[in-house]
Amino acid sequence: MQAADRLARGVRTAAGILLVVVALAMMAVILGRYVGFTTAWADEVARLAFLWSACLGAASGSYRGLNFAVPLIASRRSGRTRQWIESGIALLMVVLCALVLWATTQSLPVAHLARLPALGITGAWFHAAVSTFAALTCGLMLVKIAQVWRSPAPPAGAQ
Repeated sequence: MQAADRLARGVRTAAGILLVVVALAMMAVILGRYVGFTTAWADEVARLAFLWSACLGAASGSYRGLNFAVPLIASRRSGRTRQWIESGIALLMVVLCALVLWATTQSLPVAHLARLPALGITGAWFHAAVSTFAALTCGLMLVKIAQVWRSPAPPAGAQ
């Protein structure tokens, strides 16, 4: 399962790099307003980089257990009960992300028709970020389920 750990770490690193891109693009927007040069491209870069950063960070965070599920539900249990609860949470995320993946892939052809005026790229880049999040999260959650059941169940009363 080290490959999944490396993938999640690489995705988290890419998300961090994209946050730097967001900050630099927003600095260009602000400086452009003071100096008087057009920075429409920087605004589009910032929006696109922010969305990709959020989607990649969410996928990596879900794998690390930083998702929207309440961790106390599983952490207060032990043994097989904990494994079942953790697996159920991960499986629910797989189902929800599969639905998101299906929905975004259905909207890609329409999004491909719209273009960002300054960069000239299609709006499909925004939909692709959400599709990438959903696909990565599905895969990483399936790995998480395998990890939960591969390790022996902790004895009752152990944290």
